Amino acid sequence: MGNALTSHSDIVQRREAYIEAVLNLEPRVFVTLVLGLEMRPETALERCKEFLKRVERVGHGSRWAKWPPHERLRAYGFVEHLASNLHWHIPIAGPDDLLVAALNQGRAIWGKMRPSGQFDAQIIRDPEAVAKYVTKALCSVQSFDLVLVY
Repeated sequence: MGNALTSHSDIVQRREAYIEAVLNLEPRVFVTLVLGLEMRPETALERCKEFLKRVERVGHGSRWAKWPPHERLRAYGFVEHLASNLHWHIPIAGPDDLLVAALNQGRAIWGKMRPSGQFDAQIIRDPEAVAKYVTKALCSVQSFDLVLVY
């Protein structure tokens, strides 16, 4: 759908659907990955997925991909500031050991991946506020094609 969205009503409906999807995920950790200007948003999307894979590797070891889905990370990610300060907001759900790895080791993981980038992680205390915050850039039609689903 992405660029076919033209009406304000379509944009609002799509954002509301993503807010509901984030809430259904029941995320407990909220990560922001800052990439900077010198990267295409599509490439940045792949870096964000790689970050999540590396968190799983820290928490579950080298065979992390063999774990059942309910014991893996689940996340949505939303891009912001495509032209000025490219970054992704990623609410994350999953088992405690992986969420602790994201909180405690995420900065080191991201620092190795993107030395010039910035990292922030927080425990989610108000899931509805986080869902609304992370989806705010979806009012820009160009952001609709750049949603991370993990």
